[in-house]
Amino acid sequence: MDRAQACGTSARPASPRPERVRVRTLPELGPSQEQPEEPKKPRGPRQRTYPIAGSRPRLVDQTGLAFYLGLSTRSVRTLVTNGLIRPVPLLNHTRLYDLRDADHLIDTTKENA
Repeated sequence: MDRAQACGTSARPASPRPERVRVRTLPELGPSQEQPEEPKKPRGPRQRTYPIAGSRPRLVDQTGLAFYLGLSTRSVRTLVTNGLIRPVPLLNHTRLYDLRDADHLIDTTKENA
């Protein structure tokens, strides 16, 4: 009894697999029929426009505060958890943060460094 019979496999060599052929389309000859590409939308935070030039809202959400401070939203959550920045209590229970508190945090951090 040879090894192939003992293992229950066939003694025939494996048949080669057929090659896969990738089909590529060739551009047609003649005048170009391509549609003009639409400009891609920019990624990242959305730019907001304000009615008064140079004005900005005083209260921002967590993402806005992270963008203002140049941090990640996770870092902002850590600042809130540690009590360095507190949300402004409003009636509709949204968590908005005062930019003046962020400025104060930056100033005190610079003084203590």
